[in-house]
Amino acid sequence: MAIYHFTAKAISFGKGESAVHRAAYHARTQLRDERNSKDTRDYAHKGDLAWSGIFAPKDAPTWTRDRAQLWNRAEAAERQANGQPARNLEMALPNELTREQQVRLLTDFLREQCARKGMIADANIHSDYDAEGIIRAGADPTEPRNDHVHVLLTMRRLDGDRFSKTKTDAREWNSKEQLATWRENWAKAGAKALQKAGFEIEAQRFAVGHLTLPEQRKAALDRGDIAWADQLDREPDIKQGAASAGMEKRGERSDRAAERRDVFNRNAEREEVRAEAEIIDLELARLDREQRTGTTGRGRGRAARQEADRIKAANEARYRDMRARHEAAYQRRQQEIVQSRAEREAGRHAIYEKYRTALDAIWKPEPGPKAASPEMEAWRQFGRFMDQRKAQFEQRDRTLLGRLDNAARLLATAPRRRNQPRGLFAIVRLAFNHEERRKLFEREQRRTFARLAPPKPARPKERPKPVTPEPRRVQAERLKAMRTAELADYAKRQAAAAKSMQARHQFQREAEAAEKAAFERDRAAAWAAHREAFPQEQARTGRREATTGQEIDAGSPANDTGPDPGAENLTGEADEAFRDYSTSPEPSGATLRPDMGESDPIAEEGRAEGSRALTPDQERQARINARRAAREGRDTAERSDRTGRERGR
Repeated sequence: MAIYHFTAKAISFGKGESAVHRAAYHARTQLRDERNSKDTRDYAHKGDLAWSGIFAPKDAPTWTRDRAQLWNRAEAAERQANGQPARNLEMALPNELTREQQVRLLTDFLREQCARKGMIADANIHSDYDAEGIIRAGADPTEPRNDHVHVLLTMRRLDGDRFSKTKTDAREWNSKEQLATWRENWAKAGAKALQKAGFEIEAQRFAVGHLTLPEQRKAALDRGDIAWADQLDREPDIKQGAASAGMEKRGERSDRAAERRDVFNRNAEREEVRAEAEIIDLELARLDREQRTGTTGRGRGRAARQEADRIKAANEARYRDMRARHEAAYQRRQQEIVQSRAEREAGRHAIYEKYRTALDAIWKPEPGPKAASPEMEAWRQFGRFMDQRKAQFEQRDRTLLGRLDNAARLLATAPRRRNQPRGLFAIVRLAFNHEERRKLFEREQRRTFARLAPPKPARPKERPKPVTPEPRRVQAERLKAMRTAELADYAKRQAAAAKSMQARHQFQREAEAAEKAAFERDRAAAWAAHREAFPQEQARTGRREATTGQEIDAGSPANDTGPDPGAENLTGEADEAFRDYSTSPEPSGATLRPDMGESDPIAEEGRAEGSRALTPDQERQARINARRAAREGRDTAERSDRTGRERGR
């Protein structure tokens, strides 16, 4: 059966992931990781690589066809520590298609959706079956066939012979709209390939695989696919993840794993209810068929039908009540889990806030210098004035006109000496004498300082430096150690509370399982009593009819040309299903509470009969397998009838 599956995930350096290692795993080979200067693991021993290929734009350089160079350059283009060099797509391939058809489907999709937009796609198909459908050596034949493809996509466009420095299309390629478009186009492409291969029903189901389960079920009901709609009447499965699986292996508590088990149990209950409804419908159809074909008396058929209706109504009412109570208990458990998480995070946040305030006080910057006194401020302003005069003198002294100006200013302000030349000749002579000009300027600066300098401020008294008991770094480390110890103690208390809650939830689950087991035993006992009473009543009524003589009118069902051709088969199927259904054993390991059921002879007989049957898991799996086989038979018959009608047209 074609199963739709399409997931996308970005590979990030921040999570410790590597595009080179992922490419080596997908291609089942060994590559050189230039970023970390080491080789990846050799995955050739996996042995399930069925096909491999790289799709690039038409103007791409030749190195894009080399897997090692491609992903090493893609990683080298990422400069940030949390850069994303690639995106990983995982898609399920329809098992009904041949290997050549699967490759054609994948090639058309990647060229149209990825290569034409500037991405480079590295695709690898994994399968335990070869092109002829023969399972490879070492594979588990009991596992269902799972043909799938891994695709690595680049996150940057090509800019000549290298990747571009900026991710111009990263926002568009990383959008949710792009992922929704990919999922929808993959559903359309797969449906088209299945329809072309002659699988009409599978194509119709695959075409809506990207929708939610309620939307898929509505589409199945609209097109009359009742069997597929029944399978879609379930809760979506929850991905457990590697972290949750690792916690369970270490013996730790995992909320996600417990929630996933609850979802699986509820779906199993739905499957059992549907199987029970089908069996009851078969029994009722058998009774109707027997009454219509005349193989049993009217009174006996009517009485058996009424008794079967009564048992069916009682079972449905009791199951609805049990299901409502179990659902309410599940909701309470979920609320407790959510509340426990919120309280745990609130406690951790309070501890962090408590120590954050203390750490901020330790690392608070010391206060700056106090405001200067008026005398000190006047002294600073005078210093800036003297520096400005010197800068102006040096600025003018860079040109000839500026040197003449400086010489004129110095001669005008300098005290006149005896026999000192004056006038234009003296200015020109001083302008070309750099050393004398520098000396005159320094003398002018000293005279200006002596004339305009404010009084020097009094020197402040030296204060003794405060003695710090310990450096701030030591104080911070001590506080961090105290915070770590308090967090560890809080984690221990929370772990104890979580363990207590888990034990309480486990007791509730066991009680629900015991109640369900009691319900199954009582239901089996009721049907067993009905089966025992029905032949006795049939024998008594047969003897009574034999003594009085049974006369049936010409228009009665007994004067039909013969029994319905399908009556015997239907009766046999109903008896077989009824026999399998009625011998449901008691689940192993279930503990019954005193108020979980009543003991009566019929229930004891049902338990004695069920003790000789299979285990509960085997019984449940047998029912599910029988139901799936019946569904596949109906699908095959519908497909054959449809093909015959199309040929007749």
